[in-house]
Amino acid sequence: MLKYQMKKLIKFHKDALRILSKEFDKSEEGRLLPNPRRNGYKYFYELKGGKRIGIKRRMDRVYKLAKHEYLAARLEELTSICSILEIAESSLNNLAKQNLSAGVVEDYRRSDLNIMLFARSKWQISNAGKQSQNPYRREELIYESRGGIKTRSKTERDICTALEKRGTSFGYEIELEIDVTDLGHIKGSYYRNGRIYKKIYPDFTIFLADGSILILEHLGRMDLETYRQKNGEKILMMLHSGIIDQDHLLVTFEHDFRDVKALDHFIDTRIVPYI
Repeated sequence: MLKYQMKKLIKFHKDALRILSKEFDKSEEGRLLPNPRRNGYKYFYELKGGKRIGIKRRMDRVYKLAKHEYLAARLEELTSICSILEIAESSLNNLAKQNLSAGVVEDYRRSDLNIMLFARSKWQISNAGKQSQNPYRREELIYESRGGIKTRSKTERDICTALEKRGTSFGYEIELEIDVTDLGHIKGSYYRNGRIYKKIYPDFTIFLADGSILILEHLGRMDLETYRQKNGEKILMMLHSGIIDQDHLLVTFEHDFRDVKALDHFIDTRIVPYI
């Protein structure tokens, strides 16, 4: 039974790796450099031909480069996970060859295997249970899911309903506190105990059984420059702060869910396996 579960887990991650590789190959190449601050202003640069080029006024390019780096980092993470799982599978096979008792194998499953699988879980956080919701323009929450959660868009309402149908534990636009000390001055940040923090409100925060979280950001108004800039910065801040790793941040767009079947497929293949 355990060997079957391990093979299933490896297959899932290898399938995810294959899909992500195709997405990465289609992404726009380039390198986004960290953005130094000058008198409180934010600057974005692209490294091109060994030179640093300012792209502050090209937020569409900033977002594409950020997505490229996000995909690259997630590819590295998934590759590492696949390697860890294969090592674990090999260890289990060796145990079976030694004809160890079922009790010993069970103890192994509970200890060493779990340590290997979750050793990289630096993204576990203590404030994931906060339920304070985003105070920004509450009057825009005009769509309601079947479970009674009010959202800002129809697609977000449909995502809520799909998660509710699957019995998922999640929050919509709930407060998370992130450490932005290394990012310099950021609007809305505050000091505490010598560190700089900022409150953010991800679209969906999904609580997992191991105490960690999965964040889903749905970007529905990419036609608006201010929207692209605001959400691009939020994603970069979350990744930089270490509140989650790249494998536990999902980003979707309006065209991803042209119909209910597409949404259900996404939930079942990208979210349900984590729960």
